[in-house]
Amino acid sequence: MQPEHFASLPALITSQKPSEAHLCFCPAHVHRQVAKFHESFPGSTAWAVKANPHPVVLRAIIEAGIREFDVASRQEIDLVRAALPAAVLHFNNPVKAPEDIAHALAAGVRSFALDCQEELEKIAALAAGAGVPARNILLNVRFKDAAARGTDNYNFHEKFGATPDEASHLLHRTKGLGFRAGLTFHPGSQNRNPAAYEEMMRLAHAIAGRALGPDMAGLDLLNVGGGFPCHYPGGGEQPLTHYFDSVRRGAALFPCPVSCEPGRALVADSISLLARINLRRSGDNRLYINDGIYGSFMELPFVDFHPPARAYPHHHHPPGHTGANPPRRGLVHRQSRVVHPIRVVQRSPPKCLSCSNPPLPFLVSPCPAWPGRALPARPSHLPAHRPRLAGRKALQARMFRSLPARLRSSHARRV
Repeated sequence: MQPEHFASLPALITSQKPSEAHLCFCPAHVHRQVAKFHESFPGSTAWAVKANPHPVVLRAIIEAGIREFDVASRQEIDLVRAALPAAVLHFNNPVKAPEDIAHALAAGVRSFALDCQEELEKIAALAAGAGVPARNILLNVRFKDAAARGTDNYNFHEKFGATPDEASHLLHRTKGLGFRAGLTFHPGSQNRNPAAYEEMMRLAHAIAGRALGPDMAGLDLLNVGGGFPCHYPGGGEQPLTHYFDSVRRGAALFPCPVSCEPGRALVADSISLLARINLRRSGDNRLYINDGIYGSFMELPFVDFHPPARAYPHHHHPPGHTGANPPRRGLVHRQSRVVHPIRVVQRSPPKCLSCSNPPLPFLVSPCPAWPGRALPARPSHLPAHRPRLAGRKALQARMFRSLPARLRSSHARRV
């Protein structure tokens, strides 16, 4: 669907009285976040397209001035090429199908990531077959260090990354084959530890020193990945400037350029979900809405953060309204910031009602919420000392227990 434009969220509610869940997009938030990186990050900034590949979001990213992109599939390559033919693309998925590498080379991609000898040999063979000289291709060796993690959201170290010794060997081998060579790492999504970047950069310095000599001659790039956090209620995330300062201290160790590839940090604040409350039973704090864990809430059971929410009456009243209480059937606006103006970029189809109740943090207090008033960040019946992860792990445990016994035992054997 083509995006529809509205001056504000109340304008959307008043004019459309939406019965379906809507995703609302504010380009100004994207522009502001990109400006922060361009002004303060000590290097170049590419955007991780997988964070939100919607064409309207991509257009806003391009309008904000991003010209480099981290792509993870041939679909993302084609999407960016169609929107910005001159874009610089980095195929930084460490494990790629041969067909996707060939497609990328044909599309002009000349930057790839790898974390093992097999991937190096695969890229080298396909580049030679395509007639692309090794000297025209940048290969970034991805390494890992579990001790330097700053968050436990999406532990990429379990899937990707060479050990420091393996990375040093791969870097030396990459240069030996005539490729341009760099190093890259990912400190973990929604990283809450700015110091992790400097720690990983110091490890990169040691890896490059062993592979290329003390002066690191021949190291063409250090990519510090993404992981820059967004701010969620009670999350304890530090300002982006703390992360940039950490990278700046680490960058002083290197003679080569430094880059990053944020995803969530550039776009999360720009998207809000507007869902309708279909039911709230008398004496029950739960809200039954027209979206759920098979839709816009699918990430929340697996992470230890959640966005804030606001409640609006079905017919929006202006701030300061002193009339009757809003009706029980209203709308919940899950957001990170106030959205103004907005574009509706997608309507979500109905979800399976048997599994569509959101995770615990979206329970609300019995009192009705007025327009613009933040709902509780923590359900009132949970003790204040309850650890942050308890709700997530409890939900995962309930989901596990809901599996048939045959599947539970099969999963236990695999673990």
